[in-house]
Amino acid sequence: MKKKILSGLIAIFLVTLPVSTIAQSFSTSDFEGTWIGYDISVNPAIPAVFWLRGTSIVDASGNFIAASYIAPDGTTIAATAGSVALDRKGVMSGSFTLETGDTVTVVHGKLDQSKTNATFVSVATDGSMDIGYFFKSGGTFAASDLEGTWYGYQMIIDATTGAVFWVRGTYDVNASGSVTGSFTGPDGSTVTVDSGILSLDSDGILSGNLALSTGQSVTVVHGKIDQNKTRGVFVGIAPDGSMSLGHLVKAGGTFRQSDGAGKWYAYSLNIDPSIPAVYWVYGDDARVDASGNFTGSFTAPTGDTVGGTGVASIDSNGVTTGTFVFDTGDTGVSHLKLDQGKTINVGVSVTTSGIMGIWQYIKESYFLNPGIPTLLLEDED
Repeated sequence: MKKKILSGLIAIFLVTLPVSTIAQSFSTSDFEGTWIGYDISVNPAIPAVFWLRGTSIVDASGNFIAASYIAPDGTTIAATAGSVALDRKGVMSGSFTLETGDTVTVVHGKLDQSKTNATFVSVATDGSMDIGYFFKSGGTFAASDLEGTWYGYQMIIDATTGAVFWVRGTYDVNASGSVTGSFTGPDGSTVTVDSGILSLDSDGILSGNLALSTGQSVTVVHGKIDQNKTRGVFVGIAPDGSMSLGHLVKAGGTFRQSDGAGKWYAYSLNIDPSIPAVYWVYGDDARVDASGNFTGSFTAPTGDTVGGTGVASIDSNGVTTGTFVFDTGDTGVSHLKLDQGKTINVGVSVTTSGIMGIWQYIKESYFLNPGIPTLLLEDED
């Protein structure tokens, strides 16, 4: 009788699961294919912060067939060997060797539910730290896919002052690719995109140029829109050498507060002007309930961890605003945008001590447990 009751409860659980909670398992073979990547590299020895962009080709066993990346000055670097692996939750690990002789170790990474977006953080033997965002090639794109409003979150590296900071705002793109927009920095200062043009080729590769109200212009050197055509990342450079890496999330869809509920993997590029220092943190246990209450902890490259609690509100447009308190006593506010698939949340934060963060959260999916003969779905810790 108990077994029958348990089976009934399992059946009820399966029927009442939210539609967005997908049952799936991941395997290393999900990485097979060509990936377009964008990376922020921090080299404390120089010191320097800069972006890289490039392509990796991975086989079904997770081995790198080819990988090459380009810096803003045109310098190229290739990976000579390496491999990555995925566990059944889509958590990434691995390492690869560069032609310089340095070895890069993937500390933590996550493949999203669509299996076409990946984010990771890594450290290298030369002391450099990287946070990378990758999109799987595939699909067919048209210039009209850019039409609409896009939420933008960008990290700026100012070549004149050496400052690193973020801006957030929106781009409005019309059917011909013309762009206008407005952005705000952590200090409340604003800049507008007075004019510009963005182009998208049939592979979803983004390029263009933006004219700003400051008199500066930004060339979009390279970008990639994902296969769902609602997410993107690009890198840019200005005439004075300033660099940027931007995240794009397309407006659209209807959202509820409960869309944020679940377990999320978190990756952030943190900027602490008081040290000064730029470094990544990641978390694999960020928990959010249906009311937006948040708990989680984050780990830095040094291995140091810090926990925090907070509350976040999601409006009908998927804009997530929140407040949080870290164990250190530092408090902060955040602004993020949930994607239309409701499994990736991207945005920025700033704390009372001045630490700025550029965040990407990836939602964990339920997965099929092959060790259980029933279709019982687990959300494993």
